[in-house]
Amino acid sequence: MPLKRIKRMRSHSAHARYLHQTDVIGEIPAQADIPSPYAYSQRWFVYLYSGSTPPKNVIIRETSHRCFDVFEVPAAMIEPQEN
Repeated sequence: MPLKRIKRMRSHSAHARYLHQTDVIGEIPAQADIPSPYAYSQRWFVYLYSGSTPPKNVIIRETSHRCFDVFEVPAAMIEPQEN
């Protein structure tokens, strides 16, 4: 099931401001349909974004140079974070 993109940020400062409003709540396997040339991990962090009402579960990927895309993640996909 492809994830729905809900936001695009085009600077590192916008990315940092967005991350300031999040908390890590789990992880999901890397999604093959989301290109991320700067990420090599097989697992991606899922954040709870508190800047929306209601809060959303999201992942953030840098899909090209200085282009950060935010995708909403269904709760059923989220797995507990491995240590």
